[in-house]
Amino acid sequence: MDHNLKWAWIAGLIEGEGCIRWRVWNNTGYGEIVVAMKDADVIERLHEWTGCGKLYWQRRKTGPSAKYDPLRRWACSRSEDVLSVLELIRPYLGQRRGERADLVITNLKKKLET
Repeated sequence: MDHNLKWAWIAGLIEGEGCIRWRVWNNTGYGEIVVAMKDADVIERLHEWTGCGKLYWQRRKTGPSAKYDPLRRWACSRSEDVLSVLELIRPYLGQRRGERADLVITNLKKKLET
């Protein structure tokens, strides 16, 4: 698959089903990208194509009277990996997630310089 098309697909998946966030834990900030959905094959492709992150199984209740459904979850929090993925998908993101990616990229670059 074409390199740009692959990263555009990854950006679309993160834009539609995931989140990009800057978190602080024990006075240390870190970036994180997370995607969770029922379609395990899609999450496993995301993991394979990015070459980073970890896969988990989780359960989420989908409604007040609904049962708990198993979800496949991909989470990437290693600073170098998050930075790399965000820089590759940034051109394909919309305004809101693009701004969030910019914040995380800026913070990660500062963190990695020290």
